[in-house]
Formats: sequence, C-alpha cells, structure tokens
Amino acid sequence: MIFETRVTDCEQIESRWSDREQRFKHLIANIPGAIYRCAWEGDRRIETIGDAIAEITGYPASDFIQNQIRTFASIIHPLDSERVKKIVNESVGASRPYVLEYRLCHADGSIRWVYEKGQGIFAKSGKVLFLEGVIFNISSCSDRANSDRKQAESALQESEYRYYTLTTISPIGIFRTDIDGNCLYANPKWCEISGLKLEKILGKTWYQTIHPQERERISEEWKQWIAVETLRATSLQVFKTEYRFEHPDGKITWVLGQIVAEKDSRRKVIGYVGTLNDITEYKQIEAQLRQSEAKNAERLHGYLASEALGKHISLIYPNDRHEFMQEQVIQPLLEKGTHEIEHLVLNKAGEEVYIQLKLSLLKDSQGRTTGTISYGMDITDRQGSEEKLRQSEARNRAFLEALPDLIFRISKDGICLDFHPDKTSKMLMPDSSFIGKIIWDILPPELSQPTRRCVEQALKTGKIQLFEYELSKNGIERDYEARIVKSGEDEVLAIVRDITERKQAEAALKQSEASYKELAESISDVFFAMDKDFRYTYWNKASEYLTGIAAKDAIGKSLYDLFPDVRGTKAEQVYISALRTQQSQSCIVEYQLENGNYFFEISAYPSSRGGLSVFVKDITARKQAEEALRKSEQKLSLHVQQTPLAVIEGNNKGEIVEWNAAAEAIFGYSKSEIIGKSAFVLVPKYMTEKVSQIWQDLRAQKGGTRSTAENITKDGRIIICEWYNTPLVDGDGNFIGVASLAQDVTERVRAEQALRRQAEQERLVATITQRIRQSLNLEEILNTAAREVQQLLGCDRVLVYRVWPEGTGSVITEAVMPGWQAILGQAFSEEVFPQQCYEQYKSGRIRAICDVKTEVSPCLAQMLQKLGVKSKLIAPLIQGDVLWGLLIAHQCSSIRQWQPFEIGLLQPLVEQLAIAIQQASLFEQLEAANTELRRLACLDGLTGVANRRYFNEYFTREWQRLAREQAPLALILCDIDYFKQYNDTYGHVTGDLCLKQVASAIEQAAKRPADLVARYGGEEFAIILPNTKAEGALAVAEEVQNYVKALQIPHANSQVSQYVTLSLGISVAVPTPKSAFEQLISTADQALYDAKYQGRDRAVLKTFR
Repeated sequence: MIFETRVTDCEQIESRWSDREQRFKHLIANIPGAIYRCAWEGDRRIETIGDAIAEITGYPASDFIQNQIRTFASIIHPLDSERVKKIVNESVGASRPYVLEYRLCHADGSIRWVYEKGQGIFAKSGKVLFLEGVIFNISSCSDRANSDRKQAESALQESEYRYYTLTTISPIGIFRTDIDGNCLYANPKWCEISGLKLEKILGKTWYQTIHPQERERISEEWKQWIAVETLRATSLQVFKTEYRFEHPDGKITWVLGQIVAEKDSRRKVIGYVGTLNDITEYKQIEAQLRQSEAKNAERLHGYLASEALGKHISLIYPNDRHEFMQEQVIQPLLEKGTHEIEHLVLNKAGEEVYIQLKLSLLKDSQGRTTGTISYGMDITDRQGSEEKLRQSEARNRAFLEALPDLIFRISKDGICLDFHPDKTSKMLMPDSSFIGKIIWDILPPELSQPTRRCVEQALKTGKIQLFEYELSKNGIERDYEARIVKSGEDEVLAIVRDITERKQAEAALKQSEASYKELAESISDVFFAMDKDFRYTYWNKASEYLTGIAAKDAIGKSLYDLFPDVRGTKAEQVYISALRTQQSQSCIVEYQLENGNYFFEISAYPSSRGGLSVFVKDITARKQAEEALRKSEQKLSLHVQQTPLAVIEGNNKGEIVEWNAAAEAIFGYSKSEIIGKSAFVLVPKYMTEKVSQIWQDLRAQKGGTRSTAENITKDGRIIICEWYNTPLVDGDGNFIGVASLAQDVTERVRAEQALRRQAEQERLVATITQRIRQSLNLEEILNTAAREVQQLLGCDRVLVYRVWPEGTGSVITEAVMPGWQAILGQAFSEEVFPQQCYEQYKSGRIRAICDVKTEVSPCLAQMLQKLGVKSKLIAPLIQGDVLWGLLIAHQCSSIRQWQPFEIGLLQPLVEQLAIAIQQASLFEQLEAANTELRRLACLDGLTGVANRRYFNEYFTREWQRLAREQAPLALILCDIDYFKQYNDTYGHVTGDLCLKQVASAIEQAAKRPADLVARYGGEEFAIILPNTKAEGALAVAEEVQNYVKALQIPHANSQVSQYVTLSLGISVAVPTPKSAFEQLISTADQALYDAKYQGRDRAVLKTFR
C-alpha cells in the first residue's frame, strides 16, 4: 500500500511538472520577447528558448538549443561580451536578478540592441540549477524610453559625426584593432573588399581573415613591425604590404594594406588603425604585362616560361660573361636601382643574340631588395476600345457626381417618375436624362442590382430598405447611404445621402481609442494615472515590470498604500505641486536597485479630470552617455590625426578649418600655415574651373563626392590625388561645409599610364609582326612592312633599300604618300652612299636624323633634298654578319624630331622583318629543292621517262578519277623484240642508247598532256591513255610503231626485221569502284604475249573482262 501511494504521488508530481512545462512553452511562444532557460555551469548550454529569438538575431531557435550550431555568447558584440558575462555572474552570485542592455551581431551583418532580464534558479541547498530570463529587441523601438535615450546620446553622436561619416562613405576599407591585433571595427567598404561579414571578423586577429597562403608571410612581417613600432616614440611609421582575400564564392581580391599604431597622449600603443585599397585591377594589368613580357622573352630567347623559370641566369649568358655581368650589370644596378645595357645573350639554339636590357630592383614593404625585374598591346484597335471605355466612364462619372443628396421617385418597374436634386448638388446631366428612364439601366452595374432588390423589397414589405455603398467622386472614395421607402402602391422614394464625414469620424474614434490603449500598453516607460486623492486609476505593463506589482493589485490603491516611504521625497512634492498649480512638474531621482544605482526622471501632468498622468523614465543611459561623450571626443581627435589619409574639413566659404598630419605630409603645409586659408591654394590655376564645379555640386548636394584631380604642393610640385567628399549639413539641412579624404595616387596613376602605353605599343608591334609573317613571299613581306611602318609612324615615305653583294644598292620596295616623288627601283652610286656608310649600320643600331642638311654627307644631303627629304630614320636589316639592306622612313613635309618610343617601336619590327626575310629566302631555296627532288623521284634515270613508281601512282589516280566519271582508260604495254640478242650483239652501252631512243620515239607518239609514257621493265615500256577508246588506242600503237621504225636502229640478230621493232599489247576498260586496275594491266600483258606469239612486230588488242 505504501509503495502504491508513492507511485501515485510520483505520477501526480510528473503530471504537475508536465503541465508546468506545457504552460511554460505556451508562454514562450506567445510573448514578443524570447524566454529562455540555460544551464549555469560550463558553456551555459541552452535547454529551451522562444521562437522570437529568430526575429531578434536572424538565427532559428534550433541553432541555440543544446548549442547545436552556435552558442548565444558567440553572437554578443565583442565590446559587450565581457560586461554581460561579469554582470550575470555578479548578479547570480548575489542571488539577485540581472537586467542588461547590449548589442548582438545579427545574421544579416547588422548590429541589434537587446534588453535582457533574468535570474538564477536555486536548489534548496543554494546551488544554482539554471538561468531563466527573457530577451527583447529594443533596436527599432519608437517608445519614449528609446527616444529619450537617443536624445541623451545626441551629443555623443554629434561629436562622432565627422569620424563615422568619413569611415562610412569612404571608398577605402578602414578597420581598427586592439593592441593584440584583434579586430574591433571595420567599415562597409572593408567588408565589401574582403567579402567578409562584420560579425565573422570581430574579435579575430586581423591577418587571420586574409588568404591562407598569405597568412604566414603577413604574420611574420607584422610581428617584425610591431617589435619596432612599440618602441618608437616620435615619428608615425606605416606598416604597408600587399595581400589577397578569398571571398566565399571563390573570388580573389588583391589589396594594398596600410596600418599605423594608435597611441595615447603618453605615446603608448593602445591599438591600430588600418586601411585597404582594392588593387585587383592593377594586379590584373600587372599579370597581363607579365604575360606579354613572357611572350616577348620567349620570342627573344627561344625558351618557354616553363623551361626558364627556376633556372639560373647563366642559362642565357655565355660562360665567359660572368665577370662582365658582375661589373657591367649587377654592380651598377645595386648602386642606382635601375640600369640599362646592351650586350650578348644566348638563345635556346645556342646562338648569340644582342639585346637591350632594362633592369630594376624589386623591394618589399620594408625596403629590402628581394630580386630584379627586367624588360627586353500598331494599336488602333486597342485605342478604339479605350476611347469607348473613356466615353462610358465619362457618362458614369457625370451620373455619379449628380447622385449625392438626391431624391428619386421610382415606379415598381424601375421607371424614374420624378427627380429632385439637393441644392448643393451640381447636376452634370439634365433632368430629362433620368425622368422616364428605367433607373437600373442608367445606374452603374455595381448599384443596379442592390437598388432593384431594395425597391422590390420595400414594395413587398412596406419597410424602409437601407444600404450603404462606396463610389469614387473626383478621384476620392466617398461613402453613401441609400434609403428606399414605399411612397405609394406601385412606387417608392429613393433618398441618397453622403455619409463620408460620419464614417470618417467613426473610424477616427475607433482608431483613437485603439491607439491610446496600444500606446499606453506598449511604451516601455513607466506610466500610471492617479485621481486627485492619489489613488491609481491606470497602471501599465512597464509599471508592473519595474515594481513587481500587478495592475489588478495597484488600481484603486493609493500612492501611500503601495509606497509609504514616498512621504517627504521629491516625487511627492512633484505630485502635490502639479495638482496645486495645474502645471506639469518634473524631477530627477536616484534609486539604488538590486543591480546598481539608477537615475529616473518623473514627469507629472495634470489631467482634465482632476488627476495626474505620470511618466517615469530611466535616464541612466543619459548619464553614461555624458561620460562616453568626453572619451569619444578624445578618441576622435586621435583617429583623425593618425589616419594615413589626409583628413581636411572646410567651412561653407571654402576655408580650411581642419587639417591632420597626413594632409601635412601630402601637401607640405603645416596646420598653422593652412588653417583659415582657401582650399583653392591646393588647386593649380588650370584646374580651378573643374574644382569650382565640384564645390558647387557639393553645396547643392548633387554630386562631387568622388573625384581625381591634380593638386599643387607647398613646394610647387604637381601631384595627383583621389578625393572623397561629403557635404556637411546642420539639423535644418543647411550646407555648412565639406569633409574630405584625400590620397596621393601620383605614382599609381603614372604607373598605370606607363603600363597602358607599353601595352598599346606591344599590341601595335605584335599586329604588324603578325601581318608581316602571314606570307613567305619576300615581295609581299617587304610591301606589307613598308606600308605598315609608314602608317605606324605617320611619315611621308618608307622604303626598303637593298644592299647588293658587290656594294651597290637600290630601292626594292616603297610606300609613299600622294604628292611625293616615287623612287622605287632607283639605284644610288657609291659617292652618294659610300661603303663606309654600310659599316656603321652592321652593328644593328637605328640612326635618327632630324635635319639632313646638317647631319649627313654633302652628296647624300644634296640627293635627299632633290627627293624632298627633311628628316629620316634608318634601321639596318642584318642577315648573320651581312648588311642585307636598310628600312628607311622619310619625313618630307617638315623637319621631324624622332621620339625615343618611335625608335623603340621600330627596333622589334626590324628584328621581325629580318627574321621574315631570312625565312622567305630559305623558303624559296626549299621550294626549288623540293621541285627538283619531286622531278627526280618520278623519272627513270636512264631514259628520262616516268619510272615504275610514278607509273603506279599515276595509273591509280587516273583509274579512280575515270571510275567517278565513267570514262574509258586504255593501257599499251610495249616490248623491244629480241632485245637480249641486241645486247649480246652490240653490248650494254649500245643497248642503253637504244632504250633512250625508243623511249623518246614513244613519247613523241603519245602527244596529249594527259598521256603518260613510263619504263615498265628492262626493255618494256607502258603508255597510259586516259579518256581513250579502243580505236584511239590502236591509232596510238600504230604511231608508236611508225616512230620506232623511223629510227632504223640496226638489229642484225632480229628474226622479224633488220631494224629494232616493238610488240604491243593493248587493253581498254571503263573503271568501276569494284574493279581493280591490276586486271587491266594483266589483260594488256596477255595481249602483249599474244603479239609475241603471233610473230612479234605487231599490236594486239585484247578485250578487258
């Protein structure tokens, strides 16, 4: 029985606990805040939390339950985290509730303010079991407390206005860290450049956010700089380096980072401030330049980048050039930082190549040398419908505007018997439009059916029929009431009244009542009402929260019943004075609550009913803001002075009123020298008009926020700066000045210009080179080169002067502008162009002559003047060690100063032209050799007719062609009769001569170009006759016999004639894809056998099967 009782008790306890859990969860789900319960020890694992937490933080409640995905502490702002932890620990340790306001990092990256109240739940032993509390979002509250707090913080916001304006609109990423490098702040531009959200980086060491491959290097450089900067007491040194960020989508961003130490008044480092410049585009241009340079290097040295990278420089230098490299290259480079030299290198083929090399030292952010870089571009139907619709709408509107306050007399059939407008009505249609007409045919569709139904009902029941409706009058929605009353046996009266004002008044009354109740219940300030005897008549939720007294327990009680200690206090005096004077009264009181001292402002307002309305607001934050204001002003001054960007502020007259150290470093003026002066002292005269327009745009707040302009420094130097400007306005929106950030970008702009110019030059050279090398024909190459160079330089004439082996020369190619003399084919005597002139060009150096009158020999000058030449540019074309010729540009219209970049453009073109000339020459030789080889490969060495190999090739090709055309092909096989006996009698030398004569005779008989005579065997010949029938083949055979007999070559041992004779076998076929040419040869061979068998010296035709 005892056991059963205990089981029953346990079940009852579990049931009550379950009911309590269900009520707790229901409460969590229905309040605007997020109620939570979490463990006390360890990582304070959350056991339950309301779904409202998702709206407050942006993360679902499931993320926090049992800390599955994240802990709640991980989203508390780093600057508030320690304070929150300390207050909770101290409050729970003292067994009192804790009340907090702090910031959270929302999932969308924004910062949200929350209000939290909670307490520890203890066991009987005093051990803390868990924490319970509630969290409210107070970021967007429009109630009195938040508004008053914002007013209390206004002074602080005003002092930080310029600083945060500058950082927020800055196009440069700005961030701030503590003394350990942990990130405390980053502006929107920093987050955009890095691809990281603010909550992801707060509290982390700044270099932990960069690309993994960069961290080790940046960390080492940072630590080295910190070690020096911590000890530095005076000058401002900048930590400057380049590195990468990897965005979540894989995008890579290159940046130039700069950091300076933030020091207090005693020069002690208290943190660091840094900036980021996005240099991704610059890096891309740099990579393109490297790729272009790699291609140039490949053309120059013959090595691919993959073959050269990582190899020693000796790869392209001869073994005996090490001492020369040390003295003539390395030593001058180390002394001057840049060096230019012309010297020999080796290409991949082992050939020596002269190059012009430009070298520069590469240095890191600390100025240490890390390497070198060297350089060796219709609706008619619809409109008709709309017009009808407009006309219909116009009629409806005319009728509708005549309806308000109207009386109609209507028959049971709906006929309007009479019509009487109100005096205030403006009739847009005459009475005749209604009288005698059926009313529901005239009314708009939305009124026709209700009107007809009410007329019928009124006649049937005799009761007044009432309905309301809305119509648009003059574009405004109006409310109307229609009353239908039976006025006769078969008629009714319809009275239409405008009730818009009544409806609006009813709605306004409801809204007012709802708004008043909602306002009173939603404000977070304590608000209550008392009658003249100080008895409470209203008590809002905030009053319940602050005092712990429920409204039902307060209403009806007096001030002294609930708070007996109020007697003699400032609060009592305010209440009494407000009732007595019937004027509002207020005071500030300080109360010591469980978790510290709090300041409250009590405001009492007399009411029309003889009592008081009292507001009590917490102004503790205002007191804290006043202290923060003082600290913020000190910090703002420190940031402005230590940022590496020039911070300049001007008033509405354009006079400078603020000037930081970076501005002094950039422009050269000290703060005492520049304050009060016009900002135009920094503007060159030729930029005044442009800058004045920017200033006017800023005053009008129409633009000018970002610009790039040339500026002038104190010492007269012209620099290029990027400006980021923000117009400053007062509370009324009046322009009061401009806050600006400036950055010296002179070096970057000039480097970009140089890169673009070099890329364009390389693109032009590459294009012309490609056109030159599209042909291997020398004449085409030279004509293309002359034409392209003439267009590139924009000169009057470009020619190629060929130096012939015997020392003379002539113009072999020319491109000349209209109006100037053509000299193509003209040769020059030695006295005009002597031998010593050639010698000076063998080195490959380009010579620029600006005035031919003073810079050339008298004879040459006289000749050039006859041609109209005033200036010329000569580039030698070298083939090995021989001067092949000259590429010459003439300027005839005026004297021309040839520019270095023009010579630089011409040098690679000449090199490529020399290569193209060499390749064309080699190609001509190769073509000639190939032609001779093809000829020799197809002929019989003795007889000079086609050999057996070419016979097979030609026979196969003709067989396939005639198979497609279905045309006949004839074959004749010829054999010299008794040729063995001929050789035995006359010898092989005479036999060879006989073969040559017979072959020649056969060729004379086969007269068509397509006919082929070939030596088929020792004394056997074959004749291929395309497109030839049997008759034609027999005729050719007869011709062959005649030509051979006409030779009358003696043959003493022939059994058929005293002269050399032939036996011939003939076969003719029309080839087919399925037949083989070997069958035709076999048939012809059989015919030859028959000719011999029949007595020789004859031709036999055998049918092909």
